[in-house]
Amino acid sequence: MRPMKIPLHQAKYIAGLAKLRLTKDQLLLFTEQLNTILDYMEKLNEVDTRGIAPTYHALHIPSSLREDIVEGCLGKKEVMANAPYTTPQKLDNVIRWMIACHTKKEACYGPSHTQEPQWSF
Repeated sequence: MRPMKIPLHQAKYIAGLAKLRLTKDQLLLFTEQLNTILDYMEKLNEVDTRGIAPTYHALHIPSSLREDIVEGCLGKKEVMANAPYTTPQKLDNVIRWMIACHTKKEACYGPSHTQEPQWSF
C-alpha cells in the first residue's frame, strides 16, 4: 500500500464536514479514494500547460445574460393587481393568521403539528 497523503483522522474530519457517517471499513475506503484523487491531481500538475489558454467550457457558448439596462418600475396599482389579498379585510386575516402561527403553532397546525394549516380566510 502506498503512503497516504491524507491521514485517517483528517479523512474522518472531512467525512464529518460532509455529514457522512462511515464505519471503520468505509472510512478506510474513503481515505483511500481521497488519496487516489490527490494522486491524480499531482499527475495533472506535471503536465506543461504553458501557452495553453484556459478552457472554461468545452464548447463556445455565447453569454445568455442580457445587458443590465435600467428601466422604469411598476406602479402601485400594477403591483397590487397581482396580489391575491387586496382588500383590507383579507389582508388583516392573513396578518392575524401569521401572528397566531408565530406565537402559537397550534393555531395553525393543530396540536399534533402534523396536520395541514387551518386556513381561516
